[in-house]
Amino acid sequence: MPRLRALACSIMFMGLVAGSAGGALAGPRTKAVEKVEKFQGELARGLHVPARGKQLGKSSRTIKASLGELPVYLRIPFRGVAHGIRLHTAALILAHELGHPDMVPKVAAGTAPTSYEVARSDKVKVIDAGKPLMVVNSAPEGFQPFDALGTSSALAAVSQEMRVTGALMHVLTRQLDGNAGSTLIRPADGALVLIDHDVTFGTPHTTKHMGSIFFPNDPKGNLAFDPNKVQSFADLPAPAQALVTKLASMPIADVASRYGLNAKESAVLVEMATLVKDRGLVGAIGALRAQHAGSYVEKSAQKKMVW
Repeated sequence: MPRLRALACSIMFMGLVAGSAGGALAGPRTKAVEKVEKFQGELARGLHVPARGKQLGKSSRTIKASLGELPVYLRIPFRGVAHGIRLHTAALILAHELGHPDMVPKVAAGTAPTSYEVARSDKVKVIDAGKPLMVVNSAPEGFQPFDALGTSSALAAVSQEMRVTGALMHVLTRQLDGNAGSTLIRPADGALVLIDHDVTFGTPHTTKHMGSIFFPNDPKGNLAFDPNKVQSFADLPAPAQALVTKLASMPIADVASRYGLNAKESAVLVEMATLVKDRGLVGAIGALRAQHAGSYVEKSAQKKMVW
């Protein structure tokens, strides 16, 4: 089996392993970074890529593969592997700090061991050997994309607390692609996995919009939390309050060191945390929606688009 040649680890761990503002959140962050480092090391087991893989979703940039017995999927982020892994890893650390370490999957950097084809509806795209790739651990058995479910039983399985946490993740990271296809659900217990973090922390989307499957009164909000139960910042879960309070007062340089983000991305994280702390989660969502007035979300709402 061809061996996967790892990219320089520095592109992924930039600022993550070095010193950072720790405090009460140091433990979850350390566990998140260790998880990513271990997954990077597992790539030595060899990556198996099918000669022809079927594209996942609307993009030919993602296919299923395997790492030994472990199912993974391969992504070619639009803005490059280093950028995609940097944002994904920051989201993974946040999920750990919020008390949901499995909400964001493990990620590593690598290259295609052999050339392979991606079958699309109208043509075939060839990915050359040596192409930089983002390798993402597949969600455990039982998880499915929300847009493949959409059933009332699947909706009912997701608790208010999970919906609030999902919404907070999308606000803190300023996720511009928080749709049903980027949210995986395990109907058996309502567990969630959030994927596709490429347009977060201020990275612009190819289409201007702001919305989330977890936001109330949003055309995407199939899993919206109940805003009547989250009237203020004090109504958020205790781990969320602790994290947001810490982030809102953290210097930009410390945020960059802690999460591996650049200065601009770190400033977005601090800005979002400050919004949540000052206005509560519902107020922060309203502020974001106002910033994007007339954007894709509002236009789709006017057209009564169903997500």
